[in-house]
Amino acid sequence: MEKKRDIEPVVTILDHENERDDIKYWSGKTPEERIDAVLYLREQYMIAQGYASPPRIESVVKIITP
Repeated sequence: MEKKRDIEPVVTILDHENERDDIKYWSGKTPEERIDAVLYLREQYMIAQGYASPPRIESVVKIITP
């Protein structure tokens, strides 16, 4: 017997013309929120690739002054 899903996934396909909206959206986020989003997407990608847990990566911050 197949389980019925309570929540249906939502997929939105955007046009490249919405690039300004995308930039506006991410510009409104803090650097911490942007990094959290990248880490979340990386984790989801690794899970989709079959990893039990994402491989560790080295956190490096490089400050460049002019």
